[in-house]
Amino acid sequence: MSIELMELIQAGGVRNTHFFNGRVLTAGDLRAEQEAHRQQRRQLGQALGEGVAYGLEVRLAANSTSARPVLSVTKGMAINRNGQAITLTEDVNVALVREAQAQAVEAGLFAECVPPQPFQSQPDFGFYIFTARPISRFEGRAAMVGLESNGIGTGCGSRYAVEGVKFLLIPMALNTGASASSLRTELVNLAAQLDLQTDQLPHEVGQQAAQLQAEIRSNTSKLRNGVAHLCFGTEELAGFTVNPFERAAGKSPFTEYGTLDELRAEGMLTNCDAPLALLYWTNTGVQFVDMWAVRRRLIEPAVTSLWNVMTGGRRPSEAEAMFLQFQDQVDALRSNVPNLETAVSTSFFRFLPPAGLLPLRSGSLQGILVDNFFGGRPHRTPEFIDGARFGALFRESLDYEPVDLSQSEMVWLYKVRQNEQAAAVQHYVIYTSAHVPYQATARVDVARWNYSNYASS
Repeated sequence: MSIELMELIQAGGVRNTHFFNGRVLTAGDLRAEQEAHRQQRRQLGQALGEGVAYGLEVRLAANSTSARPVLSVTKGMAINRNGQAITLTEDVNVALVREAQAQAVEAGLFAECVPPQPFQSQPDFGFYIFTARPISRFEGRAAMVGLESNGIGTGCGSRYAVEGVKFLLIPMALNTGASASSLRTELVNLAAQLDLQTDQLPHEVGQQAAQLQAEIRSNTSKLRNGVAHLCFGTEELAGFTVNPFERAAGKSPFTEYGTLDELRAEGMLTNCDAPLALLYWTNTGVQFVDMWAVRRRLIEPAVTSLWNVMTGGRRPSEAEAMFLQFQDQVDALRSNVPNLETAVSTSFFRFLPPAGLLPLRSGSLQGILVDNFFGGRPHRTPEFIDGARFGALFRESLDYEPVDLSQSEMVWLYKVRQNEQAAAVQHYVIYTSAHVPYQATARVDVARWNYSNYASS
């Protein structure tokens, strides 16, 4: 469309019903006014950005079994790419039923979300994205009076169109993708190895069974971490700094990246969906539920399609999610892995966020041993920093790339003075990528005996 300066543009504008005395109002006029308000709210939602505003945390429920997995979802609110609010007003348990259910009539408030993507009533085992989507249903009945019925009721209609939430599972295949990926190939092979080990486990006893269970725990953890980084687009984004001036159809090819964008391009994941969690479902049940692989805080849109990797809220939100995903996985290891002090980073993770916290073995408390966990990787003995640096260190680390454990990259290690001095608490170590500026620089003005670093003369 070509226009002249100061020419009025009304195409696609919000159509607000104009009220004036004497106007005859019909249901159509009132529906148009309601739709105008919905459209304005969607515009505000799109400006605010997609993602989870609060709540909507997903875990395996206490009553979940391998035969009948159940997810618990806390109350909360999200905004999808269409700018529509998705609000859950109470905590719910969602059974991942394997049989089709009858659907009520859609009220039409979210017409662009209907019909939903086709979904198997008997889903295959594998990876799924657990999403929330807005839905509306009619509720109640109201009397209807015809224009020429002299005030006498002639029928009934629906009283309310109620907005609600619907949960879906979107299948995510590891062996498909728009581009070749060495990480994807690595994870496909790891998943196949896990299937073989799981099938073999019932036939093993004693020490062989214990060893096989340990290998399954290790490979499951590594698979979880690797698939999360498929969603983060870690491998793809490494190409941005190689050629940031590359353009495709007038925009940066890094405008879209990661598994979620691939699913959107395939039409599997729609703009109606708010991703909440990634889950891995096998013939022995749901192996893990990983929120932060796909869950993001509200992401304000980038102001350009040329440098979106460096502008807007997507990369900062993914950096936060990368840290939270790692810490959730560390918590899972503390609960599920006996003898955690023997753990090696490369056995349980494919990538590490640029900074993270690891529990140390202390007394009867589970934790790692630094030299085992970072074995074979250049590192120093942990040095002390003050707790005053704790928050700033992690905020600064979010601007750096994750640690690729397939490379022999050095890490910095720190202990926090206040934690080390405290008794009967879980001691921990902070690691950071070697690219994150060194934090334990000698500071005579704040030095403490045996808990600081000193410059030599």
